[in-house]
Amino acid sequence: MSPSDVPRFPHRDLWEDLVDATFGLRTTGEPLPLRLAQVVRSPRGPGPTGVEPYELVFFGPAEPVLAGATYALVHDDLGEVHVFLVPRGVDDRGVMYTADVG
Repeated sequence: MSPSDVPRFPHRDLWEDLVDATFGLRTTGEPLPLRLAQVVRSPRGPGPTGVEPYELVFFGPAEPVLAGATYALVHDDLGEVHVFLVPRGVDDRGVMYTADVG
């Protein structure tokens, strides 16, 4: 596989355009709906690769609470993206998951 064949992770601006959008998280059963609640810019500057770090914040149903792992998220405009999600807690919006990028 050449470098041009490797899929690129979407840029922060694209994620910001999708705040409040619902993604389907692929599981063994029906896709689990996750809503992108926020894109948080990191106070750190760009890393060695020049990518400015940011965090994605999602909310999903109160159950099941998924373990921290890499999951496939699917969106009509974005297609399929693999993201390492970490559960951060539960509130009235459901389970909060975060993904650090960069």
